[in-house]
Amino acid sequence: MTRSEEVRRILVALDASEHSLAALEAAAEMAARLRAELEGLYVEDSDLLRAASLPFARELSAYGGGRREMSGASMERTLRARAARLRRALEAAAERAGVAWSFRTARGRVARELLSAAEQADMLVVGKAGVATTRRVRAGSVARQVVSGARRTVVVLQRGSAIGRPVLVWYDGSEAGRRALRTGARLAESDHRNIGILIPEGAEAKRLAEGARTVLAEEGLPSRAIVVRADLGPVLAAMRDARCRTLVLPAPARLDDGRQASSVLLDYIDCPVVLVP
Repeated sequence: MTRSEEVRRILVALDASEHSLAALEAAAEMAARLRAELEGLYVEDSDLLRAASLPFARELSAYGGGRREMSGASMERTLRARAARLRRALEAAAERAGVAWSFRTARGRVARELLSAAEQADMLVVGKAGVATTRRVRAGSVARQVVSGARRTVVVLQRGSAIGRPVLVWYDGSEAGRRALRTGARLAESDHRNIGILIPEGAEAKRLAEGARTVLAEEGLPSRAIVVRADLGPVLAAMRDARCRTLVLPAPARLDDGRQASSVLLDYIDCPVVLVP
């Protein structure tokens, strides 16, 4: 791992969803493992505030279905109370993990504020979706905007999940792919049984597998390569067979049909996804 790849500050996006709380726990655990500082950011959604100030605005509960009058003043009170709760949750998680922490709020478009704040961090951790979900947890709009726009490593988690092992790393021979391998090595915690390499099928597969083994050997890790067709079905099957609990992807990775791998896989897998630029 080069000095420029060291993780000194982890930024976690906080909101009221269960996915965000899963992100917080994972971020605290990674901060402890990497000896990094943990920063929590709660973005007060400017669109929500504008909506609250409109005449005849109503708030619909996500849980009970009840409606109540909504005003700019009541929304401000709600946001302040939420920020206080999230600050306490961050403090508790950081104390359990034994890491230094800080908390702040910002106001604006959520994805834009997160991407701006991430420029001052080494890693951004976000929940996969907001409060409303279906049985299959599809990536929310904020998570998608962050994944597509971030210039830092992004970790996406959903409720009930945590960074786990075995780790699978998609390797395509790119610089981002090499950084993904080194990130996967850190997550595997120096245990070769905890890491595998997904190699896109094709004429370059053998060369890519050899290159990946060389990179991981520098990290002191032997590895196993899994050559797979870069289509959704085969990739999901390979992950299932390997009992993958964390997937590490170079951000530019693409499926054979040209779609960005992360944008497709986020909707079909439950384990954490780590996107490395």
